[in-house]
Amino acid sequence: MRSEAETIDEDTCCASCGVAEGDDIKLKNCTACHLVKYCGVKCQKEHRPQHKRECKKRAAELHDEILFKQPENSHLGDCVQKDIKKAIYHAEQAAIGGHPGSRFNLGSNEFQSGKVERAIKHWIIASNHGHDDSLRMLRESYNKRFVGKEDFAAALRAHQAALDATKSPQREAGEAFYANQNEHRMPKTHEDADKAFMKRVEANDPAAQREFGNRRLSEGDHVSALECWTKAAELGDLVAHFELQCFYRDGKGVEKDMKKVIYHAEQAAIGGHPMARYNLGGIEWENGRKHRAVKHWIIAANLGDDEALGVLRECYDGGFISKEDFSATLRTHQAALDATKSPQREAAEVFYASC
Repeated sequence: MRSEAETIDEDTCCASCGVAEGDDIKLKNCTACHLVKYCGVKCQKEHRPQHKRECKKRAAELHDEILFKQPENSHLGDCVQKDIKKAIYHAEQAAIGGHPGSRFNLGSNEFQSGKVERAIKHWIIASNHGHDDSLRMLRESYNKRFVGKEDFAAALRAHQAALDATKSPQREAGEAFYANQNEHRMPKTHEDADKAFMKRVEANDPAAQREFGNRRLSEGDHVSALECWTKAAELGDLVAHFELQCFYRDGKGVEKDMKKVIYHAEQAAIGGHPMARYNLGGIEWENGRKHRAVKHWIIAANLGDDEALGVLRECYDGGFISKEDFSATLRTHQAALDATKSPQREAAEVFYASC
């Protein structure tokens, strides 16, 4: 245990030669442990034998602080939580400023809440700005006698006037120009799509580099796949780190390298990749460091990973995790799953399952 005086000295003096920091001397932290400072490379090298053990110990502690920190969300990003109050607030601000789509949405919300009169007021305002969907809802409301004949006729005239006010030769020419531009932007054939994809690869888009690696792997070119994934990982793509972890673990096209396996798995796990985190737990378990394995699996389960939760259930039965920790993980795991649920996501899953 260092005394207060020793701590102050280490903060202001070179750990090797003892020179104090001043106007002419700038001390730099040991980059690995940040515990001591040096006035230069020479002093750092001379002090290395004395400092090595403490440095490695603290560097490992700092690494674990980063490694075992629970990510706020998975590598796929966070979902915006549904909040009707915020939705109404922002819709109202936009509607007050003249945004017809927001005004239409406010009307729909009022209609669903049974406030028909307020809904019709919103739709009339939006229709008067030339909004077609609002006019359609007013027509349905008129047929159901929620809107009077005079009010509907006035809304029709105002809607047409708003549309007429937007017409001009310049606007029509602009619409034709942008329609033509969009035709060029949107690929119509597989060849066009491939050209657009290769532009992203050449621009060093990390996701494109990773997908290009997947293409090369499917063609049996392991070397090119490795190059693409390595570049994507260097650009910060977490999935590429995960792919490289699997590559070096399985030794497909490369020599097996556990150091690289762990490095890439850790980079992906720190970024919130639950499968990489699960794999790290497996490695630690096989090495006999069961407490570290359990830590990894808890973090993965908290991100919604089912396999990690399954392993933790076995750990609980074997006495490797407490009842309190396992119960907390169960709750967090369920919360993570619930956060991903939405009617849109469920509809998409049904659609892709049928493809």
